Amino acid sequence: MANTTNYNLYKPIEGESGWATIINSNFDVIDSQMKSNQDSITGHTGTGKHKHEASQIRTSNGSDVQSILDGKANLSHTHSIYALQSEMEIIGNTLDLLAPDLTSVNLFIEAVNRDGGLRIHFYTDVSVYFTQAVLQIDKGGSGVSGVTTSSNVVFIPGSDLSGVVDADVIGITVILYSGLSSIEQTINHTFYLTPLPLESRVNVIEQQLTLGNIIDSFAQDEDALQALANVLHSSNTLAQKISELMAP
Repeated sequence: MANTTNYNLYKPIEGESGWATIINSNFDVIDSQMKSNQDSITGHTGTGKHKHEASQIRTSNGSDVQSILDGKANLSHTHSIYALQSEMEIIGNTLDLLAPDLTSVNLFIEAVNRDGGLRIHFYTDVSVYFTQAVLQIDKGGSGVSGVTTSSNVVFIPGSDLSGVVDADVIGITVILYSGLSSIEQTINHTFYLTPLPLESRVNVIEQQLTLGNIIDSFAQDEDALQALANVLHSSNTLAQKISELMAP
């Protein structure tokens, strides 16, 4: 009597009798194994060595799945908290520019008397964005003028400074506002209503055209001094000549 190698099926000897039951048992073994193999193929649940490893599974172009996975990022990764922090810092920096904390900067005011009024320039030691500025001018504690602006340079006409005359000391207050805070600064300034350009030039001419200044100027040159003598000779007085020059 002999049996098969793999499934130990009974192999009857030629001329042997009485083996019908054993042969039927062989068929049962074969049937059971065939069904098991079919289920394994259908369900892909085989347990052969390395059968389901990624390195043994091929794609349509012949590459194995493991090599492809090794070249890709880990599919189970999580986002780094540092990336989120970086984005939040960018947003925070943008908000700081649009709505800065003005309490951390210093405010400076410059006031200059100009023809016909007062020029006010204000700035901070670190350039910052502000939503609006309020300028207030007072004399002796009483309000004289006020303006709201988004510029850092303002001209106040003298006509808007009610009750302010030459040599008056006025207080100039600037308040800057941003979305989160404000800052305030006040200076004192002596105001002079500077004459208009033409009037200013005429006043300077009148102050400079003195007899002593003219003689001193011409005395530096002999020819110029002779020219002055000719002018004096042809005019009654130097004052009369000047009046003629100043006449409209």
